[in-house]
This record gives sequence, C-alpha cells and structure tokens, in this order.
Amino acid sequence: ALTACLGATTPNAQAMEGHVVVPYDSLEFAPLLGGPTQIAVVSGIPQTGPSFIMLRFPPNSPGVMHSHTAGYHAMVVSGAFKHWVQGADVATVPLQTPGD
Repeated sequence: ALTACLGATTPNAQAMEGHVVVPYDSLEFAPLLGGPTQIAVVSGIPQTGPSFIMLRFPPNSPGVMHSHTAGYHAMVVSGAFKHWVQGADVATVPLQTPGD
C-alpha cells in the first residue's frame, strides 16, 4: 500500500501557520469518495480551504486523471507512486519512493 501526505497551498495559506503534531497512529482514515483510497484529515478542512491530509492507496492503484482547485505539495511516505499530468507518457514518468 502507498501512503502519501498532501498539503494545499492557497493565497490564504497563512491560516495554516503554526506547529501541528499529530501522531500517525491517531489518524482516522475513511474511504475517499466511496472508493478504495482512504483519507485522513490532519488539519484544516479540505472542502473549504487550506488543509493537510494523508492518503492511503491500495497496492497497484491505477489512479485517474483529475484536477485540483488549488496548488498542493505531496510526498510519498511509504510504498511507491507515479504522478503525472495530462499529456504525459505514464510509461516514462519516474517512480516516486518514500521522501519524494
């Protein structure tokens, strides 16, 4: 399985300032949009503004092309992942591993 963390960036990113410590074992994961991917909200409210979330993808998850309404930062925590943009050749996109 893959675990990734994401933090949204917006013009109002200062709303996320401060030091937030949340032990991984205390996160509550739930299905994302009814699918096999799971989400845990670390801080903020993803639907309305800046937030920090953790995602868990099942092994060999194919992913789907989608878009976002704001920029974001993502990092692979465990497992491996490919992230590509529309028009990219998925076969040539580098595999991302923990820390990427």
